[in-house]
Amino acid sequence: MNDWIEALRSRLRAQSVVVRVAVARARGSTPREAGAVMLVDAGMPFGTIGGGELEWRAEKLARQMLDASQPRVRIERWPLGPELGQCCGGAVTLWFERLDTGDLELFDGLAASVDRGEQGWLLTRAEGTVDAGRDHQVSHERPVRQWLDAPPATQDAQTLLEAIVQPGLPVWLFGAGHVGRALARILETLPCSLTIIDSRESALAALPPGRAHLLRTDAPEHAVAQAPAGAAVVVMTHSHEVDYAVCRQALARTDLAWVGLIGSETKATCFRLRLSRDGLDDARIASLVSPIGLGGIRSKLPSAIAVSVAAQLLHHVR
Repeated sequence: MNDWIEALRSRLRAQSVVVRVAVARARGSTPREAGAVMLVDAGMPFGTIGGGELEWRAEKLARQMLDASQPRVRIERWPLGPELGQCCGGAVTLWFERLDTGDLELFDGLAASVDRGEQGWLLTRAEGTVDAGRDHQVSHERPVRQWLDAPPATQDAQTLLEAIVQPGLPVWLFGAGHVGRALARILETLPCSLTIIDSRESALAALPPGRAHLLRTDAPEHAVAQAPAGAAVVVMTHSHEVDYAVCRQALARTDLAWVGLIGSETKATCFRLRLSRDGLDDARIASLVSPIGLGGIRSKLPSAIAVSVAAQLLHHVR
């Protein structure tokens, strides 16, 4: 979901002007959520705010705004049904902003904050009340500021403040084997921050280049303590003993959002019995999700298992 930041930085380095179109608000049924971003420059757009008539009109307006004579920022609200002929029935508020090379420093800092797992806010102030029923042009010299850690304590009618950079669910994936690599490719396209842990340098080296953080350690179970509170832990290493050690450490914590273990019903039963013998609380043992993946998918292809596990994670965080 934050891939647009890197794409924007790359485009600004290559050319002088890009218009960012962000879904600032989404009300009712809409094709994309608040935070969705599309970048428009002289070439092909990057990203999508939902397609259809909405996106076509937004792209057309954004291309007009590439001209320096146009307002630097526009905020427009479009009802999808009556005005655009889309049957979703909701309404979206779109935030258009022309950015240039002078904004690179801002977005370099924003990229660094996302890498640290922080949440970023972008703030613009309108020269009048921002109301959902009217369009507004914001034209003062530097309309954008970066906010890290927390937004301002108050929000008045002069301010449109939207969290459009989201750190996503922290996912700690233990195991970079065939299934782990397939799952990593999917998770990197979803709103999550991914850390992949393995004891094998060769397995980590086989991962395609991406934005996941890689951690090689001879004792993967010790890395569980480094996972942030609220993280999802997915266990699929090359060794049942390592799987067990990681599961035991993860279930000993009460602040993780989800702990899932790959394998059969037999493996899950054996692990639960062993965890009980080792003194883990019954409630913590019951929280272990195993086997992982959506029921009814019988294929054992790594890619099929990865799709199933990714869908299960999405359903959990919904």
